[in-house]
Amino acid sequence: MRWQVWIGVQLREWRRRAPFGTRRGFTQTLAAQRLGLRQEALSRVENGFRRVDAVELLACARAYRRSPADLAGLFTPPTPERWAIVCLGRVRTAYFRQPPIGILPASSAT
Repeated sequence: MRWQVWIGVQLREWRRRAPFGTRRGFTQTLAAQRLGLRQEALSRVENGFRRVDAVELLACARAYRRSPADLAGLFTPPTPERWAIVCLGRVRTAYFRQPPIGILPASSAT
């Protein structure tokens, strides 16, 4: 298991569930502004392509109104079922971003 992927997944859930005004959840852009990061950097963290250090984890916990106990929970290994759901979600997202191979647009089919 790659810890940076698991931590990124959990940070995304924190962001989406964080109390914000009368709504719940921050957009990535707004969260990045509150954290002092670029939106691209936050996206890379949430997708497991960029490691996050302890100072950034503390900033996330503060911005998303999480307790120190929640920070410790980031390092609790997921159950195999939860990890499978996370992995399948990443595969499904990557699959649907790609155009189908071998299917021609209707206008070019003759």
